[in-house]
Amino acid sequence: MVSLFDAVPVEMDFPAEERRVLAFWKERGIFEKSLKANEGAKSFVFYEGPPTANGLPHNGHVLTRVIKDLFPRYQTMRGHYVPRKAGWDTHGLPVEVEVEKELRIHGKAEIERYGVEPFTERCIESVFRYTAEWERLTQRIGFWVDLNEAYVTYHRGFVQSVWWALSELFKKGLLYQGHKVVWWWPRGGTALSAAEVGLGYKTVDDPSVYVAFPLREAPDTALLIWTTTPWTLPSNMYAAVNPSVDYVTVDAGDRKLIIAAALREELAKKLKKDLPVLSTQKGRELVGKRYTPPFDTYFAKDADATLPLKDGGEDSVGWRVLAADFVTLDSGTGIVHTAPAFGEDDYDAFRKDRLRFKNPDALEMRCAVKPDGTFSEEVPLVTGRFVKDADKDLQRNLKERGLLIHTEQYRHEYPFCWRADEDPLIQYARPAWYIRTTSVIEQAKANNHPSRSCARSRATTWPPWRRS
Repeated sequence: MVSLFDAVPVEMDFPAEERRVLAFWKERGIFEKSLKANEGAKSFVFYEGPPTANGLPHNGHVLTRVIKDLFPRYQTMRGHYVPRKAGWDTHGLPVEVEVEKELRIHGKAEIERYGVEPFTERCIESVFRYTAEWERLTQRIGFWVDLNEAYVTYHRGFVQSVWWALSELFKKGLLYQGHKVVWWWPRGGTALSAAEVGLGYKTVDDPSVYVAFPLREAPDTALLIWTTTPWTLPSNMYAAVNPSVDYVTVDAGDRKLIIAAALREELAKKLKKDLPVLSTQKGRELVGKRYTPPFDTYFAKDADATLPLKDGGEDSVGWRVLAADFVTLDSGTGIVHTAPAFGEDDYDAFRKDRLRFKNPDALEMRCAVKPDGTFSEEVPLVTGRFVKDADKDLQRNLKERGLLIHTEQYRHEYPFCWRADEDPLIQYARPAWYIRTTSVIEQAKANNHPSRSCARSRATTWPPWRRS
């Protein structure tokens, strides 16, 4: 009796079976036939996020490429014409880091000393180092993509297409500049992705400080804030409270302090004082109160300035208490020192506060730190010092002026750069470009508020609306 099918082996050798199927696909041109069979049908466009070929592939790349392959195959089975163009990513940090290792240099400054143009040439030479390994992986896992007509991101045509797309978005009023708070590598001069940040955490001891912000209308009473980043205090703009939380004014002996009621007993233990309650109020009652910032010489010229509001009135630009839902009672004092240049929640609070003004751009974000992580000349006490190295001097200055209420060490996990594991990262607001989306435009029209529309990103500004 003749069988129509091959006998099924008792023991299956899966790797051998995979190679047999791959050989069959290659010999018969199955991928090419699958494309030809649907020529003329409705297209399903697949843009392959290209790998960087100057690094070797690993298991993570196998997973992502298998998942990518599912969608074009599914759409092909539905009758769509699905051409699949491969690509090579030839720019960005992975390329630069690889070349830096070869040249035994480190960071942006050393690249500039070496020469940007010769460094770029070395990068171009390196980008196709492992293409053979990538092609073998692609074929071995059965990822159907056209490797023969791959696009390359450093080719002029690709670069020009990106600039063309951006210019079209600009013409339509959909491209604007704002800020994005990122994890920033100061000594390398670049931002890190969330995945990269996760590679470099270490257990560190940072200073934990409790600082008094005296109220302007009652200098003998102060808001008490807590922070583990004293270096951000010269850039303070707000103190944030939770509007629904109970706050108490307590007698601390030499002054009165305002803290969250739920944290009073814990703070009393730290200060070794009773801290009797003098009065209680909701957080919303504190909103709008003005205080003297911890380093009032920085931008002091703005302390009593006024700007026009949307309703035609005027209001102070000075340091004020804001309401914020991100304020919790997990630790600290229930009052959060807010420096918009160094945190997503902080920047979001600043962005919302700008809406008080007819001209939001008139309220500038205060930032005392340069991109290289050193203090600018606005803070003479620590000008030119790296932020983490300046903590002790800042604390000493606060103590001398009677503003440092308590200090201790705080052990926690903190990210360092995975490329240079002695370099700490900082959260830092960097200039960034954004694209308005249709849903945002429609939302703005629905709200009848065209000059303030923006995606729900904590890292954007409110530029004037541009209409096409």
